[in-house]
Amino acid sequence: MMMKRRNGTKGFTLLEMIVAVGIFSMVAVLASGSAFLFHRLQRKAINAQNVHDNIRFALDTMAREIRTGDKFCHVSLPTGCVNVSAPSLNCSWASGGCTQFSFRESLADTPNIAYRLNTGAPGGGAIQKSTDGGVQWYYITDPERTISTLRFYASGITAFPDEEQERVTIVIEVKSAYLAKPGEESRLLLQTTVTKRKAL
Repeated sequence: MMMKRRNGTKGFTLLEMIVAVGIFSMVAVLASGSAFLFHRLQRKAINAQNVHDNIRFALDTMAREIRTGDKFCHVSLPTGCVNVSAPSLNCSWASGGCTQFSFRESLADTPNIAYRLNTGAPGGGAIQKSTDGGVQWYYITDPERTISTLRFYASGITAFPDEEQERVTIVIEVKSAYLAKPGEESRLLLQTTVTKRKAL
């Protein structure tokens, strides 16, 4: 309310100014807090989408190559397969699957392809691929996206492969690497099952 002073000038009282500034400050704090929360949620959503795109690409690549591959975890392949509980070639569900999986590419004698989870630094927690028998490994996922689990579960890999269709289930658990900002890391669990194409 405007007050008319004795000398004829108009203006706000000190009390009115304090109340007005207080109300404006509260509105500004609430608005900036909402904007900060929205920005944080948007950044988390973008991070989750980037994680999903990166892992989906790796999963699709592995599935496509395994589907047309041959000799899953065969002893003749230099890289073989690494079982979770003990060195084994069956990669069964009962044994906990394998952390490294190899197969022959497209019914050719060479080269063979192998996938594994790199757990050592640098780039720990990223999926690696080898096409030369395990001599050289290169990344197929972003090292900034930490993959905590990579498992290959195979079925139908027996001495009599005609008894059951060979299948490989790939399970990946991943989290973002932005751990310096608590609450903004994204976690994702993906799984796909690949059935080997039978040779004609």
